[in-house]
Amino acid sequence: MGLAVIRHSPRRAAALALLWSLAGLTIGWMAAPLLLASQRPWRRAAAEGVISLQISPDGRLQLLGRPLDRRQLDQRLQQARRQPGWRAVRLLPAPGVPWGRVLQLRAQLEQGGWPVELQLPSP
Repeated sequence: MGLAVIRHSPRRAAALALLWSLAGLTIGWMAAPLLLASQRPWRRAAAEGVISLQISPDGRLQLLGRPLDRRQLDQRLQQARRQPGWRAVRLLPAPGVPWGRVLQLRAQLEQGGWPVELQLPSP
């Protein structure tokens, strides 16, 4: 069995192409606010002088949803410290993160002279 070929007149094909293009634009237009809204808490935190670090359930760090290794974290913290209005590092552990990992990271940051805030996940 082969694929069925549907033949349309050039006008109908152009109309279908236009409709599919409009559908794609509409979906993209509707998705943009969702993407921007998901970044709003981090932008607000940055405006307050806070770096929000997420701790994923496997214990890895993320900044703005992107994985972050220790070297990148140190660089980012040094950049933040040089900016006026910088206040603290906020740890946002995901549900299921071992409490020991949170405390270990908090202690490491505090030993480095970084003020630390904890924002626990809602139950």
